[in-house]
Amino acid sequence: AADSQIVSDYVRYFLDQHT
Repeated sequence: AADSQIVSDYVRYFLDQHT
């Protein structure tokens, strides 16, 4: 499902904000 892709995008966004 697209859930996996969404999670990946979310993690990337979170990491970008945290870094």
